[in-house]
Amino acid sequence: MKLINELRDEINREITITLKKFCDIPIAGEMLGYQLGLLKNQSTGAQGKRFRPVLCLLTAKAISGSYKKALPAAVAIELIHNFSLIHDDIQDGDEFRRGRQTVWRKWGANQAINAGDAMHALVGLALSGLFDSGLKPAVINSVSSAVNSACYRMCEGQMLDLSFEKRARVGIGEYLRMIREKTAALIESAPVSGALVSTQNCGIIKCYRSFGANAGMAFQIFNDISGFGDKGSRSLHIQSDLKKNKKTLPFVLALGAGKKGASGMRVLIEKTGALRHSEAIGTEYLRKALYDLDRSGVSNSAQDLLKDYVLHIKD
Repeated sequence: MKLINELRDEINREITITLKKFCDIPIAGEMLGYQLGLLKNQSTGAQGKRFRPVLCLLTAKAISGSYKKALPAAVAIELIHNFSLIHDDIQDGDEFRRGRQTVWRKWGANQAINAGDAMHALVGLALSGLFDSGLKPAVINSVSSAVNSACYRMCEGQMLDLSFEKRARVGIGEYLRMIREKTAALIESAPVSGALVSTQNCGIIKCYRSFGANAGMAFQIFNDISGFGDKGSRSLHIQSDLKKNKKTLPFVLALGAGKKGASGMRVLIEKTGALRHSEAIGTEYLRKALYDLDRSGVSNSAQDLLKDYVLHIKD
């Protein structure tokens, strides 16, 4: 955990520098800093896990022994993730995230849209830091393309997710495509970016690309099933998803029984084996992700830590 905490500190420091450099008016810095959990007196829980940027930096360290050149990409990916959360909370009407009010609930939907747009604009500015790292222009272009393509794919995935709410039935293939775009694409871009700045070996880069894609699929599936069986905030979020007709994997697998209403569907999910089936699918994606790391041929303590870090997706 020492290295993980070091990486999170580096990410937070770089994000803070970016905000201070470009946020000229107080309310902009306040809204963006609030969403990122970087205001004074905010708990570290308000920051989230920094899962994506940590994957990026761990990959770079495993391949090259250093993560410094990957920092601009890691920051950009975290900014993309958080701008999407701001907009997602508005679209879903969610009033709480990470144990506190969402940005739209605190400042209103109009200002929250501005905050999300502003954070998205910072992505390109963060990526410009790659020019100061001594990387070749072709590498910088490849990283920028990977990050921006993932951002676009994430938006397409969100379009699919919202469209599924209006449908009575969604097939498992459609669900998998949706999370591949909405969630896995951005997670995939993290190790890909770390690999691109660290090696020119196409075989190694390909392994980390596949690793990120499979880890991203597992991440969303385990997120879908977390909270069932407990009464915490995550359980309340699941109840909200069911009321909105959100097509999570357990919902899709249990959908054929034709139950209506959130409470009825939740009971159905918990009694039909949909949770066990979902966990098995998520575990298979996780197995594939770990296999991708093994076949990369990279073997050192950072790679071992990367494997261990990804295993916590199930927690």
